[in-house]
Amino acid sequence: MNIKITGRNLRVTKSLTNYIEKKFARLDRFIPQIINTTITLSRIKQSNIAEAHLKTRITKIYCKEISTDGMYSAIDLLVDIIENKLKKENEKMKDKRVKKIKHRGEEERIEPIREIDIKEEDESKSTRIIKNNNYSLKPMFPEDAMIELQNSNQQFLVFINAQTEGMSVMYKRGDGNFGLIEAD
Repeated sequence: MNIKITGRNLRVTKSLTNYIEKKFARLDRFIPQIINTTITLSRIKQSNIAEAHLKTRITKIYCKEISTDGMYSAIDLLVDIIENKLKKENEKMKDKRVKKIKHRGEEERIEPIREIDIKEEDESKSTRIIKNNNYSLKPMFPEDAMIELQNSNQQFLVFINAQTEGMSVMYKRGDGNFGLIEAD
């Protein structure tokens, strides 16, 4: 996260800069795609004012907090308010994803595979599909699919990718990593 700190009628000290960086670093756990943060600190009479402009990949957030106790308390209040706004924004994003997935149908069913005879050129040998499984697709993110695949003894997992809303297959590779196949 890129943080720019400016002061009006106030000198921004090294300890104040470190305090702000420490406080704003914890915002990454709510939305890790914070691109740019501009913080303006000012003092007018007995009031300490902290303003913040956050730009994320999805939205822009502006917040202003006034405190008479001190600049550090103004920063604390500012970070708390921004945290709440980011939590709300994060919930909105999750709700939009769920609505999109529900719109398409919460679970898509794969038709069961029937026993099929595939005739080869000499017609003396026939290949058959022996096992028949029903599988319901779950909407999830690739990271969640990887964790689920790690915890199972399966070699692959078919799921609806919550990011692209398409069918995807996560599989275990021989080198211990995972592969992802996405359908168009």
